Amino acid sequence: MNFKLDENVPVSLGELFKSAGHDVATANEEGLVGAEDAQLLRIASRERRALVTLDMGFADLRRLSQIEHAGIVVIRLRDQNRAAVARVGLRFVNSPIPTALDGCIVVADEARVRVRRTGGPR
Repeated sequence: MNFKLDENVPVSLGELFKSAGHDVATANEEGLVGAEDAQLLRIASRERRALVTLDMGFADLRRLSQIEHAGIVVIRLRDQNRAAVARVGLRFVNSPIPTALDGCIVVADEARVRVRRTGGPR
């Protein structure tokens, strides 16, 4: 699976994803720090990468229901320290979910991983 990490996601999570065999690019590496959400999602989708972010704005199903995308993974935590993000990210990346995210919004938190289909590619 191909992922794009938002600037707010620790680089260490990208390393976890890579060690699980996924291809990872980051907003930081590509000079996209400060990019608007819509621009970042367009770029990730054009590259066929699921966007991984801590930004809850990407979990808004009503706003994203008509936008095509390659998948969005929102890590939703009360405490967004690196260790907590790594725990949830590791649970997500080791689940069967990363095999088919086109048009899905995934919200991963301390207790569970939820997947909802939106208006992404079919």
